[in-house]
Amino acid sequence: MSKKTAITLLLAGLFTLLSIPSLHAADIPYLTWERGREQNVVAGQGQGDNSWQVKLVRIGVPARDFNPSKPNADGFIVYSAFLPENTPLGEYEIYVFGDTSPSGSLVAKVKIIELDRYSITQVPKDFSVLLLALVFVTTVLSVARGRKYKYLNFPRQKTAAESRTLLLEKSIPRILYPAYLMRTGAMNSFRPSIFRFLLICDDTFLHKISPLLWTLFPILGLGLGLQSGYSTHDQMPNIPIYALAAISLVGMLDAYSGIFAIVGFAVGQIVTANVSNLREFLVISSLALCWIMPSLFGNLLYLATERDYPKITGTSKASLKSFSLLATTSAIVGLFFYASQLFVASISLHAPKHHPYLMALSAALSLCFLLKIFLREWLDNRILRGDQKDSLVLEVFNLDLRISHRWVACIGAALGLSTYIVTENLPISITSAFIALLLFGSLTLRINSSHLLFKRLWRRNIYYEAFAMTAAVSILFFNIQKLPFQTSDKALIMMAASFGLALLHTLFSLFHDISENLQHSADGAREVGLQP
Repeated sequence: MSKKTAITLLLAGLFTLLSIPSLHAADIPYLTWERGREQNVVAGQGQGDNSWQVKLVRIGVPARDFNPSKPNADGFIVYSAFLPENTPLGEYEIYVFGDTSPSGSLVAKVKIIELDRYSITQVPKDFSVLLLALVFVTTVLSVARGRKYKYLNFPRQKTAAESRTLLLEKSIPRILYPAYLMRTGAMNSFRPSIFRFLLICDDTFLHKISPLLWTLFPILGLGLGLQSGYSTHDQMPNIPIYALAAISLVGMLDAYSGIFAIVGFAVGQIVTANVSNLREFLVISSLALCWIMPSLFGNLLYLATERDYPKITGTSKASLKSFSLLATTSAIVGLFFYASQLFVASISLHAPKHHPYLMALSAALSLCFLLKIFLREWLDNRILRGDQKDSLVLEVFNLDLRISHRWVACIGAALGLSTYIVTENLPISITSAFIALLLFGSLTLRINSSHLLFKRLWRRNIYYEAFAMTAAVSILFFNIQKLPFQTSDKALIMMAASFGLALLHTLFSLFHDISENLQHSADGAREVGLQP
């Protein structure tokens, strides 16, 4: 095939993929690309030969290589390259090498401009992290429904109101008694649920340190939320990095105060007239993922792993094992925070201005969670050895119901709306909402039939299964990236694969529960989860 014919085929592929009719000079297309996205070009000789190299070049700027996909049925290849946010703006040229021209062939000119609208489906790495986080979380929830994790517990310190010693509490000024009593009664207003249990688990940490600090922390969260709400101006939710770090730290130390931070942020946004549509309301609601859920999810993981790996004190090997588990949980908490920030950015349509600092902040929050658990256990041991050991009570929760139907409906609606914001495709958003309803709705099901027999394949382990599922989906993503499709099409395939595998695992867990219940039916009222 001649050089002229090959270039003609390349130009035809460019026009077909990008639908850009304008030309620059003689038969050379002039394209406009936004940095901060993955861009695609189609090339090939119609014979499935991927020996060509496609480069984006500009004098004074290192050339950027395009990665080839597998050939499609017609032998053409989709070349992809991600343009980082720090890519210099201006004019570039696309050259093809390996088409018998030693110096390469100019096939297009490109003008790179600022990112106008952040679309996470056009950023494969961010989208992969978000989907992998979803798979990990749903796997953890589906495994936690097992009999092994039916009972979770932790030592909670009684409040001064419970022990009727508030008047004897010298650390709390009388002027703060109403605030102390208000926070004490707030937990009783929540219906019994896994959310309430984890919130109490998080709540007792600051009280063990200082009842005064426990009383004042929600006020600090409210003030930081108000300040952050005012400081975003019209670029919600681009909170200044110092404010984001402060609020995230407050939420990591005390999730209850994180709720007050969200309320303060919402008030600040409403006062500045930044909340005017459903999308902006969804953005504010999703901030709960960043400021509340990382700490609560970390508590759930840590309490559940105590069922997988019971603590054995007194040996260095046991101490190293406990530290490794805690370090792993802390790292997951940091990644959960990072993924939640990506989710907020995806529905706000604004790329986070502090994106380079998010990984550092996530690592700092991981360290914060690790130190928090260390300090919490040290405080428990100190109280048990002191004269206030009667102030500790064992808080036990029965995980018989994972998630309420109301929350399932809210999650399905929120995910459907978020998908529509990202893809602007109504059928896809409706499908996503339906799959989410199936996925999270299956977590509420309990089948106690004795007529269904399933073999118990292995003993459940939260980390083993969650990491195995995440690794399997990662391998699948790697292969999807090699398909000869545009970035947006591959994103839809990745989303479908993630939801599909997560749903299959949830259904498998449901049937595995049946085998566990049948196996333990002869044991009467004995519960495995209560064993030390």
